[in-house]
Amino acid sequence: LLRYGPRVVRFRRLLRIAKPDVAIGFLPSSFPYLSLAASGMGTRVVCSLHNVPQRELGGDPGRWDSSPTDIGLRRRALRTSAANTVLLPSFVRQLEPAAEARTRVISNMIAPSSSPPADVRTSDSTNTVLAVGRLSPAKDHETLIRAWSMIAQRFPNWRVRILGDGPLEWLLRDLIADLGVERLVIDEPTSEIEEAYRSSKLLAMPSLYEGFGLVTAEAMACGLPVVGFADCEGTNEIVLDGTNGVLVDPGDDRVEAFASALSELIEDESLRCELAAQAAPSIDRYAPDHIVDQWAALVDDLTSDRGTR
Repeated sequence: LLRYGPRVVRFRRLLRIAKPDVAIGFLPSSFPYLSLAASGMGTRVVCSLHNVPQRELGGDPGRWDSSPTDIGLRRRALRTSAANTVLLPSFVRQLEPAAEARTRVISNMIAPSSSPPADVRTSDSTNTVLAVGRLSPAKDHETLIRAWSMIAQRFPNWRVRILGDGPLEWLLRDLIADLGVERLVIDEPTSEIEEAYRSSKLLAMPSLYEGFGLVTAEAMACGLPVVGFADCEGTNEIVLDGTNGVLVDPGDDRVEAFASALSELIEDESLRCELAAQAAPSIDRYAPDHIVDQWAALVDDLTSDRGTR
């Protein structure tokens, strides 16, 4: 009550002033309290999850408030909302039946690239394997670093570039130094991310899980094939193995499996080009117009008595 009571009161005050037909709560930081605030006011509440539901609903103690009361409020909101949204089809099945029945899939939108696609053919100069993401445990850059240390000597005109910052930065830099890894750099995030995609040959995505895989989809929009893990939620619904990228079975040795997949795509220019050709078309389903239409349809349904109250 002390922590979240004032938030509920503020939400309720805003709802009285605005009198909205529909109120959308993004993330567990808002929708449980918005749901409580809207009780009895006639406003239809939409709860929007933007990560793996099991992790958002208590499966990951490091996310949000880990108290049973707060987790219970999240679950209640999803069961009693007018509608819920998740980012990927498999996420619907992670919800309780009452919540699943009122849930739609509305993904993130990815703007198509207005520039020529990346040229993924091997060049005589340095060729770049790109990785983009926060330097945190979920992104598992350690696996990429260890995998590259196994194969770097075989590919002297290739390098790995990691764009990101975060809590593991210095641990990862120490690992690079301890392993003596050659031609691998960690650079700060850049506002010119599209240029980084288009100047690379492939995207390495060693993540353990992804809420959606925004980097993966952005890279594909720029014509890059992607290497990721088959057991990575998010990645495994955007990357189509053998069509626009490679999904790696981690097997008994995650590092060795990733190193093998990287080696295959570095060595096989023909395969790399074939996958790259299908990368941009495969993310057309996330085009802004399509996603906006889905949101508009949801709001229309909720305000025309066709939606679940």
